[in-house]
Order: sequence, then structure tokens, then C-alpha cells
Amino acid sequence: MNLAINEPWELELPSTRTVRFVKARTALRWWPVAILLVAAFAAAFPFLLAPLNPDITNLSARLEGPGYSAGGVRFILGTDNLGRDILSRLIWGVRVSVVVATASVLVAGGFGGAMGIIAGAQKKILGPVIMRVADMVLSIPFFLLAILVVAALGPSVRNLVIVLALVRWPRYARVAYAQTIETSKREFVQAAIALGARKLRIVRRHILPEVLPPLVVVATLEVGLMVVYEAALSFIGLGVQPPTPSWGAMLSTGQEFVSTAWWISTFPGLALFLLVVAVNRLGDLVRDRLDPRGH
Repeated sequence: MNLAINEPWELELPSTRTVRFVKARTALRWWPVAILLVAAFAAAFPFLLAPLNPDITNLSARLEGPGYSAGGVRFILGTDNLGRDILSRLIWGVRVSVVVATASVLVAGGFGGAMGIIAGAQKKILGPVIMRVADMVLSIPFFLLAILVVAALGPSVRNLVIVLALVRWPRYARVAYAQTIETSKREFVQAAIALGARKLRIVRRHILPEVLPPLVVVATLEVGLMVVYEAALSFIGLGVQPPTPSWGAMLSTGQEFVSTAWWISTFPGLALFLLVVAVNRLGDLVRDRLDPRGH
């Protein structure tokens, strides 16, 4: 009886086309990084990329479409209702979005994470109080809280960061609280307690390393939401004030000229869309790396 034996050298190897497809697909997974690097560079060095001063007005060139040229200057994305270059304002506007989103995430993540860890470590006294305060903040509508804070402090970039941090810190607190409670029940923490380790040392050496990865994932996903919130507040006049370029303010200006000058609101909207999608996609990649069990 003849038995067919598959020798190792008879195994079918993937074709060159398949290998190229897999490599291309893997490379495409990281396209958000390219967009975010460009956004970060534009936020750090807008004066190197912007062709014109974003605040210079020219009423004789107002509401001109993309590709308009005048006096040897080419307005690639057109001009707004005051004759300002849309491309220059778009490049300078990314600085506001990146700075506000990053600062608000750092403040909310740091404060909320600390509150969550304290609540998890002090379950009998401070824990219930902190978590009930977090629930109260979550119950307040975002725009109502924003209006109250801005009315009290005045519209500015700093106050915008304060508003966003006040709104979002409970999410970090809940994540840190749940992770602290779960980690405190593990054997290595119980062993440290049995050996007489101080609570502060236990938090620093054992609990904090377990809490940080989920907080990083939440922070990465929150950046995109902060960009949208900043644009929304600027859109209704509660965020960055003119003449500072802001994508939300550009959208607000463009809504009056949608039928006659569509480019004023279209290009900031596309930029906002690409940035938020890139941030959210990067958040998914970070989550896959830090928490592969989530799938």
C-alpha cells in the first residue's frame, strides 16, 4: 500500500503577490500615525508651512475660490469673507486643536486617574464620596457646564482646557477605580499587605503599573473627542476667540456662505474629520497593543 507523504519541501509557500499584499495591509494600518505626525509638525511649526499670515485681511479678494491668484500670491484653498487665506488659517488652526486636546487629556487623565486610585485605595471613606461626585459631574450636560464655566471665567484657551477637563475626568476616575479594586484582590498585592508594606508603596509599586495601561488607552481615544468638543465650543463662540484661527470658528463663519463659498467650511470640516478619524484609529491600535485580550 502506497502512502502519500508530504515532505517539508513539498509544502505550498505563499506567493510573492500574497506577501506583498500582507505587507501593504500591515503598512496601511499605521496611516493614522502619518496624519498625526503631519498635524503635530504643523502645530509646532505653522510658520514654516503657512504661505501667508492667517490674520491679514484683503477685502478686495474676499470669497475667492480655490486656486485664486492676485498680486503674485496664490490662494490654494481660496479666501474667506475677509479675504484671509484659508490654507494659512487651516494650518494655524491645527495648533489650537492639538494644544487644547492634549492639555485637556493630560489634565483630565492626571486628575481623574489620581481620584480613581484614591477612591479604590480608600474604599470605606473617600471612595464613595469621590465616585458620587464623578456621577454628579457625568449627569450635567456638557454644554450647560461649558456655558457656566465660560460665563464665570471668560472665553480663552486656558478656560477651554479647564472646561474639557472638568467634563471628562470622571471617565478616567471610573477606569482607575475599577482597575485599582481588581488589582487589590490579586495575590501579589495581598502578599505585600501581609508583609507589612505601606499603602503608598503598594500603590506606587503594584497598583499604578496596572492602572496606567488602561488609562493610556482611554486617553488616546479621548483626544479625538476633545478635538470635536473644542471645535463645537469654538463654533458657538465659547472657545478660542477671533482673530485666533480655529477650525470650529472657521466652520461657524462658513455656514453663512455655504451656497456661495463652500470652501470656507468644507476644508476645515475635512481636516477635522481626518484628524479625529486618525486619532480614533490610533487609539484602536494602542488598545490592541496594550490589551490584546480585548478581542
